[in-house]
Amino acid sequence: MKILKLLPLILLLIFSMGANSADGQNSGSDSPKLILIHLDAVSASVLRTEIDAGNMPNIKRIFNEEGLLETAITYYPSKTPFIISNIRSGTPSDTGELVGWDIPGFDYEKDFSIEDSFLKMALSKQRISRANLLQGLPFFSGLKDLALMNTLDLFDEYPVQEFYWYKADSYGHFEGEEEYLRKVRQFDERIGKYIDKLDDDINIIIYSDHGMVFGEGVELDKQISERFSEEIKIYSYPTMYLKEGTDAETMAKKVIEETDLDFAFFLQDRMTAKGFFENSTLYFEYQDGKIRYRHDGPDPFDYFDNGYNGEFLTADEWLSLTINLDYPATPVKVFAFLQNPNAGEIVTSLDNTKFNKTGYSQMGNHGGFTATDVVVPVMVRGPDVGYIGEFDKLWLQELFNELDQFTFKQEPNRDTHYISSRYDFSTNTNRTVTAFSPTYRFRLGADIDFGDFNGADLNQVWGKYDIFRSQLARVWIGGGVDFSRTDTVGMFMIRHEFRIRNFSAKTSLTTNKNNQFTLAYDIHDNFSLELTNFSAVGFRLSL
Repeated sequence: MKILKLLPLILLLIFSMGANSADGQNSGSDSPKLILIHLDAVSASVLRTEIDAGNMPNIKRIFNEEGLLETAITYYPSKTPFIISNIRSGTPSDTGELVGWDIPGFDYEKDFSIEDSFLKMALSKQRISRANLLQGLPFFSGLKDLALMNTLDLFDEYPVQEFYWYKADSYGHFEGEEEYLRKVRQFDERIGKYIDKLDDDINIIIYSDHGMVFGEGVELDKQISERFSEEIKIYSYPTMYLKEGTDAETMAKKVIEETDLDFAFFLQDRMTAKGFFENSTLYFEYQDGKIRYRHDGPDPFDYFDNGYNGEFLTADEWLSLTINLDYPATPVKVFAFLQNPNAGEIVTSLDNTKFNKTGYSQMGNHGGFTATDVVVPVMVRGPDVGYIGEFDKLWLQELFNELDQFTFKQEPNRDTHYISSRYDFSTNTNRTVTAFSPTYRFRLGADIDFGDFNGADLNQVWGKYDIFRSQLARVWIGGGVDFSRTDTVGMFMIRHEFRIRNFSAKTSLTTNKNNQFTLAYDIHDNFSLELTNFSAVGFRLSL
């Protein structure tokens, strides 16, 4: 289809629309820039030990003087799905929905399986960060470092970014403490290189969601199912859901007597949580926004030996009193979680010498309320967040309450418009591609072939939609019309782009067999050189 006379009009239309776009590709938000890094499974005590041993020189150099808070306390249960799905909204543990990996349905809702919980947790994240979950697994962990560095180039599109570093967690579960510590130290190396490239006006927050307990692995799932299958519907450590007719107090006593669990709590009434530990009975009593702790038998928490006198205390008072003990703020955390309508009738915990051994967690685990589980670090640097490092202590669920000036989950108004041109030495032809993005994740375009100086042929027109994006890759699907053949035909396409900073590899597969593989290098933010099918060279100009 000859279109020589229309070509200047087409190009002018596309680029004038790009130039006149009020907000361009940017999100249109006035949010300052922030990179929020979720450092999975590193407790404050592990971080401090590694800093003092000289194993984390970059963390010490960048944060240790004024930006390191070592007295933040995370959620109970200290489980990844519960924390990730609730922390951004500041949802407290008494109302958070995703309380574990396996959750029975309530009010005729369906049960939540591990797969359901994983998907719900993933979807709660920023879209470009969801692939970080897979990058935490040992087989894919090499991609994590590349993805982190790519965030440096995404701030114009995403002024507020989230990144999840799961290496320490996954290797702790699979490989044990030695490999876990190696990944913690590796994080220090990677974050040092990253921050050294980060602009000074970009804020950074690194927080950990929970710790990791090593020691003796005990198979609680097996112990519970073998002994109590008639009484317990689901046990998803640390939460226990009972079958109808099962008495919570009787069951709490039995699991302490017959399994390796150290603690089991239940609601005796609306204002009192009662629990068992070896030969002790424990009580958390609520009154007027405060909680009192008392016990019959030995005190496993050592509160009375550390300044507690049996009085009612607020949540912040409990945190101040117990933050440096082995069981920080346990009365607050346990009582609050038992109020959650999605929690089980009984909540449990091991001490910090044992972990729940499962198929996934062969060498280490978390989920309880010991200091190893719940006391975590928060690291901050930047003009808008530096003050957080001056806090004496912090409930982790309140972290995002300090970030009201940042706009999370924002996306660009549109993708770039572009024009590309390449000369194919094998066919002695030039192809020009023009593309226009009316809105984010959607592009319309046309491919135009120049075979001689007498005119141009419209090769194909197409539209495509972005179905997946991460910090490393992007996948589009679409379709169009192919005019290059004798008979005009429709076509389907799938396009994939993999990017490492300035380098990218793009693959385009179409049903009309016009397949392409392109290597590109960005000379500038808006200009790149391209090599297609190893036979055509050209450029791409973006707006």
